Amino acid sequence: MTKQDDSARLAHEFLRARSKASGDQFENFYRSRNLDMDERYWTAAQRAEFKQEAGELTADWKVKQEELLAKLRAEYPGGEWTRD
Repeated sequence: MTKQDDSARLAHEFLRARSKASGDQFENFYRSRNLDMDERYWTAAQRAEFKQEAGELTADWKVKQEELLAKLRAEYPGGEWTRD
């Protein structure tokens, strides 16, 4: 019996989770500081603080992405996940 290729589902779930985390981080940032949703109304310091926090979140998700790609490459050799 051939293992079902659910790599597309795993990638889709990853993308949804990453998008949700990013959106949640943005919403938590502006709500916790009682800021406008529009960054144009933030101070330079507020934008810099958000950029720092967003950069940390991006770095965390980059690690998770590399872990997922390694898993997909191991489980589905020869698939599209083997391309860099």
